[in-house]
Amino acid sequence: MMTGQTKRNMRMGLMVLALVPAIFLLSGMTTPAVSQETRTGFQGLVMEVGIGDDYMIVNEMRIEVTPDTAFWSQNRQPTSILEVRKDQWVYIEALKSFDEMTAEKVYLIPHYITGKEKDKYPFIP
Repeated sequence: MMTGQTKRNMRMGLMVLALVPAIFLLSGMTTPAVSQETRTGFQGLVMEVGIGDDYMIVNEMRIEVTPDTAFWSQNRQPTSILEVRKDQWVYIEALKSFDEMTAEKVYLIPHYITGKEKDKYPFIP
């Protein structure tokens, strides 16, 4: 048989169990969302330039292109996505979020740039 003290302890335990998930959920609602964007840079081979020129497929990844995306020729002159061709090498600086990658800068390069050649291409770290 349960005593009065035991019943109170059980009720208190159940209340705590009920409050913990509620506090957890409410604290998540008041915490500001943290941006999950990261900057990345990589070399790759263009596999496709999208219809409407709003994306490219590079290294089997879809790269979104916006009006703010800057394109640079091999001669380090400003250019556009219209100069990008299938099977062309590029170096891309992009913002990567959870579900997409958006190009900030696209540099046209003659081939894969190895460590020995990187000093000729200051945009490649």
